Amino acid sequence: MSVPFDLILTATPQDTRAAQALSRRVAHLAYGVGPGLTLRHGLIGSAMRGGFMVLSDDGYDLSPGDISALCRDVLRECGARGFEGVVADFERARAPSLEPFVERCAPALKDMGLKLFVTPRYAELSRDSRVVVSTALVSGSLKERLREARERYGPRIAIEIERIARDITLPDADGQGRRLEPDELRALTKGRQVFFSSELCSHYFTYKDGESFATHFVLFDDARSILKKIQLAAELGVSEGFLLYPEAADIWNEIRN
Repeated sequence: MSVPFDLILTATPQDTRAAQALSRRVAHLAYGVGPGLTLRHGLIGSAMRGGFMVLSDDGYDLSPGDISALCRDVLRECGARGFEGVVADFERARAPSLEPFVERCAPALKDMGLKLFVTPRYAELSRDSRVVVSTALVSGSLKERLREARERYGPRIAIEIERIARDITLPDADGQGRRLEPDELRALTKGRQVFFSSELCSHYFTYKDGESFATHFVLFDDARSILKKIQLAAELGVSEGFLLYPEAADIWNEIRN
């Protein structure tokens, strides 16, 4: 790769060893905020060392609890496992009970020489945090999205790269369509003329449904388009990004070489 960029694989505990065989930097999808602001985790093996803790709010019931204890447990786990930092993957609506976690943990992690990554909805709570911006688009311009993020958050942004594979029936009210499995995408692509969108940084083609005669717009990524996303981000001063292990396994060598 010709641009300086650190690509971090995110992986479940079941995929940890396979992901680590590809990259020394792995973000571990094994932690969450439990009831009463407790730290919960899945199956954790001895291989889960180094990289990052991914802390999810999925399943958190918004009940009050001891935020100091949660921060203490997170910091202790980071020290015990040699993590480089924490990815606060809080995807649900912003929760007031989780706001103090960002406010307190960001400076505490910084004092330990570690990083805290947050979603945009929590970005304003601490300038010591880094903000993860998604590259997943089905309309608009990726360059503009990243430029706007850079203007808003400064140099502290990172990207989350989703390997898109979507079939959108036109017109579609929400524009998201349905996710295609790899075998289904290969079958649909076979024999069709494929184009590249410089705005979305993804490949696309269209086809007519033989039964309903509806027009379908298929948008998908491969190694080339993901490299384009990384290059664009790097040119705008972004130096880190996350990519889910299963989505990267078959194209990792093309991305990194």
